[in-house]
Amino acid sequence: MIITEHLVFIHTSRIAGTFLNKLILEHVPLISNSETISHVGRQAKHLPSGDIVEVNNKRIHAVKNDGEQDRIHFIFDCYNMDNYGKPG
Repeated sequence: MIITEHLVFIHTSRIAGTFLNKLILEHVPLISNSETISHVGRQAKHLPSGDIVEVNNKRIHAVKNDGEQDRIHFIFDCYNMDNYGKPG
């Protein structure tokens, strides 16, 4: 959750040689507003409620909520089973 007028600072979820490099991050916006902008790499866009959006968490990413409504996303990781058991 990102409350109104707050920021998730620029970061990456990549840690060399770990399972995190094999995960795919999925976002399902439950509550959002048009003033909440997600940045992934050089792309910036609003993720509307009800969509399912794959986010490349290995790239630099951040979120800014300038709206008057909190942003709440259901976020989950997907694991590529083709990589199961292989070293990071």
